Amino acid sequence: MAPTVSENIRSRLASVGSIMTKGSAEHFLAIAFAFARTALCAWRAGHQSIIHDEAFSFFRFIDGPWSSLWSPYQAANHVLYSFLAKLSVALFGLSELTLRLPSVLAGFFFTWGVFRVLESCESRLIRWIAYLAIGLHPLLMDFSTAARGYGLGVALLVWAVHASLHGRPIRSGFLLGLGIAANLTIVFPATGLIAAHFLLAAKHRIRDTAAMAGVAAGLATAICYVPFRSATRVNFYAGQNFLPDSLFTLISTSIRASQRVGLFGTREAALFIGTWIVPVVALFWVVIWAREWRKGALSGKLKVPLALALTVVSLMAAHFLFKVNYPTDRTGLYLVPLAGITWAATADILGNRSLRAMSVVVACVLLVQFATQVQFRYFEVWWFNSAIKDIAQQLRQETRERPAQSVSLSTNFTQQPVLEFYRIHCRIAALKPVQRQEHADFTGHDFYVLTGPETGTMEAARLTVLFSDPVSGVVLAR
Repeated sequence: MAPTVSENIRSRLASVGSIMTKGSAEHFLAIAFAFARTALCAWRAGHQSIIHDEAFSFFRFIDGPWSSLWSPYQAANHVLYSFLAKLSVALFGLSELTLRLPSVLAGFFFTWGVFRVLESCESRLIRWIAYLAIGLHPLLMDFSTAARGYGLGVALLVWAVHASLHGRPIRSGFLLGLGIAANLTIVFPATGLIAAHFLLAAKHRIRDTAAMAGVAAGLATAICYVPFRSATRVNFYAGQNFLPDSLFTLISTSIRASQRVGLFGTREAALFIGTWIVPVVALFWVVIWAREWRKGALSGKLKVPLALALTVVSLMAAHFLFKVNYPTDRTGLYLVPLAGITWAATADILGNRSLRAMSVVVACVLLVQFATQVQFRYFEVWWFNSAIKDIAQQLRQETRERPAQSVSLSTNFTQQPVLEFYRIHCRIAALKPVQRQEHADFTGHDFYVLTGPETGTMEAARLTVLFSDPVSGVVLAR
């Protein structure tokens, strides 16, 4: 007996309800992971020592009047982030957590944004491998915690990609403009995404691309024009002169971020991956997507892979035309989510089961490696500052009964801004302002904070060690 109309309707409603339930459950799990990751980053933000670049930017741009945000340009001034950090400190008071709060919040939206972009993958397994791997990537974890603009910029980039994929070029341009204002390095992936949008647009190509680029450039200029107008070439010093060196720094900080080696967290592994694995994988991706582009059937899924390729092209063009350095670890952070999403999109369209299985196995190995590198003590790029908070607390104990401004301390330039931050934040009243100098001065001071080769000098041998950190090698002596 044929089903009635009402039975057909009920059947279809039940099917839709089942799909919605499955989708809602997956969204719930994705959001749960994003919250768990954010909670971990928030804990790190409240407990890990402030590091050199955070302290330097605090004193130069965040502390003091609001006009300091637009002081003459320095690479340490991530303008939009500095504004949000100043707002956070003004509202909630100064602490490690409040200074880092914009990065922590951006980390949640970054993680959720990655999942929304990955929803275009038909394979749930591939989608979740990519989602977890990107979420657990050590460098991305660090910059979802540290008070720098890299994590905020990448979060805005991911949502710009999402907007572009859903045919919203103006919204995408707005997010790209904010991303560039958060960190200038986002100009490269922004260029790649805008160019990809132009090449793949089915209609209104010129109008939409012009709107996307115009909004991005206009907003970034409006926020950053005052400090940027004083910028010179010497302000853009971070980076590498050679592409292999650039690739090595990004790979090494991706597979090693703790004292645990994990599966392959060694320098030799990073060299092998950069020399052999990455070029082979990149060539494979180019071949796969070139074939799909000729078919003309996957313009939506092609956008992120094409944006990644054009981002690399823009980096190379900037290097050869304007002598701009290639990125070094954090300044190439945006390449990580773009590469992760590209892997997912590529694996998702592979028709060859053996190639697809091999791709999934390699990604799972990377995921396991990233998971082994989750840690709670320091940032990979600034490991040498990891013990300064402990040293500051000991200094407060050692000097608590001494008169105000009666104790002097000598250290080098890598530790000076952090110690000065904690002198103020921990209210070490007896300690004089810590002076910035290239190396520690071994005469005429009450305490010395020494790093690296300084700890093995003859002058240091005559001092009494009060504290020594095995991870950073930093020593507090008198």
